[in-house]
Amino acid sequence: MAARGQAATPATPTTAAPDPASAVQLRVKIGMAASSGKLDLSECGLQRIPDSVWDLTGLEELSLHGNPLEELPEEVGRLTSLRRLQLSSCGLHHVPASICNLTNLEGLWMLGNLVTELPADIGALTPLRMLVVHSNCLTALPDSITALSQLTDLGAAGNRLGSLPDDIGALGSLQKLMLNGNCLQHLPTSIGNLRSLQELFLQCNLLESLPDELLHLTSLHQLNLAENNLISLPECTKNDSQTGWVGLTQLQELWVYSNHLQQLPQDLLSSCHALRNLWLEGNPLDPNLLRSSLQAPAHEDSSLRALGIDQSQMASLGIRDVSCLRNGVRTAEVCAARPGYWKLERGPAMPCDVQGEQVLVVTFASAPGTPNWGKLLSRVRRSADQPAHNCFDILYVVDGARAWYEGGEEAFHRWHARLASVTQRYNKVLFLGDSMGAAGALLFSDLATAVHAFSPQVELNTASLRPSQDENWANSFKMRLLAAVDRSPAVIDIYCSNWSCDLAQARLIPSVRAKLHIYEVDSHRLALYMDGAKLLLPAIKKAIVQQMGLWDAAADAALLAEQIKKGPFRLP
Repeated sequence: MAARGQAATPATPTTAAPDPASAVQLRVKIGMAASSGKLDLSECGLQRIPDSVWDLTGLEELSLHGNPLEELPEEVGRLTSLRRLQLSSCGLHHVPASICNLTNLEGLWMLGNLVTELPADIGALTPLRMLVVHSNCLTALPDSITALSQLTDLGAAGNRLGSLPDDIGALGSLQKLMLNGNCLQHLPTSIGNLRSLQELFLQCNLLESLPDELLHLTSLHQLNLAENNLISLPECTKNDSQTGWVGLTQLQELWVYSNHLQQLPQDLLSSCHALRNLWLEGNPLDPNLLRSSLQAPAHEDSSLRALGIDQSQMASLGIRDVSCLRNGVRTAEVCAARPGYWKLERGPAMPCDVQGEQVLVVTFASAPGTPNWGKLLSRVRRSADQPAHNCFDILYVVDGARAWYEGGEEAFHRWHARLASVTQRYNKVLFLGDSMGAAGALLFSDLATAVHAFSPQVELNTASLRPSQDENWANSFKMRLLAAVDRSPAVIDIYCSNWSCDLAQARLIPSVRAKLHIYEVDSHRLALYMDGAKLLLPAIKKAIVQQMGLWDAAADAALLAEQIKKGPFRLP
């Protein structure tokens, strides 16, 4: 590995709060900001913002990320030149109305707070392009938000939204809308007016139906409707001037798994010519419809690469010869009911003449996740040095609600029991996760024999990414995670950037229990960078083959030679 450090320094599992910046350091930063127009006070341990900050009326960028502020003063409204404001992970309960005075603001980030409502006049921020409020306690979005005509990215995943503004379709510039993990029961018909929308994520809500106007979103590339209560998908009607699913000429990925669908629109597969991936698992689909959908077309000109169904759906067809099915059909076992999504994808069995273990690889993620573990593991299979190296199964554990596996409450035990019901079938179990997923891999590490955790979040009260939960919940989560690590039989590897916040989190895991790899990357998304630098795949490939018991000195030498050939680690 290209790690800068090998073993972690001794660590004590205490709160990973950043050291408060000295008064001199603050004065220097604030003084420089007067000329640069940029002020970064993130992770300074501030409970109160120095008054002199509010005199910087020419300030264009301000980051207060990761300070235990709890409240933001009204004086923030004096910074009328601000273009970017970062308020994530500050423990905020309330956003002052004066923030609506920042009429030059283009980006506002407030992830991982405890905010229950946004200011009613937020629509006054007309230049706003990015508004990201994931993991708060919002129950509604203010109606005035529909006045943000330049907004391209709206993220409100992991809240408690029960509905959307009726005129949400007025956001004509919107390209990305992330609403997974809320309580939405219906969508307004005006959503069909979002003609620039490319990504729509509605996973893990309470939707029972969808407006036909959804088919008007002709710019869509990705549509995630998984883990709802849908009994049907929109159909083109005779009175509709639009062209139905055939109008979604750019749709590439569609997730509808874990719903109550019995039928699919007749023109779905025949019309969406750009569709690459379609995931149908966990639906009681009519066998006749499913059979016609899976049969190979006369001319295999479809772009479809993956069509996912589950074993019970396959069994309902009575098909034994899969050669008659269209290309890309993938069958998996749905292992458990909600919460979460549990999909077991089996690989080939270990050959009788090979003395190796069948390995279970468990990936933890919200959806969508970064990196994409499914695609990475497909690449691992394609790069196998010998057939036996492909003999591993994959269990995808998806927490689409961003509930952090309910690790701070008693409901955690149902996650643990469901996971154990699968892992107990195997002698060797490898856990993988990044960020929240890495925390999950550690939280359940007592069920694994190896863990590779990238940028894990342990102390959620001070983490760079955190749920909208109180201090007691976060403390319970940390205690459960550390207890699991302490009793785990697994060999644990933790990968971390040299960013101070992530490094402090990683060092909460005692060095006697985990090996810490530190990389010269100043970013939380280490796994993404490693993937781009072509370092992630060989690391995971080695981990899997080691669990099989098939890794040897020759493989180590080949991997080392390949790394030397690539040179030192560089950002992609």
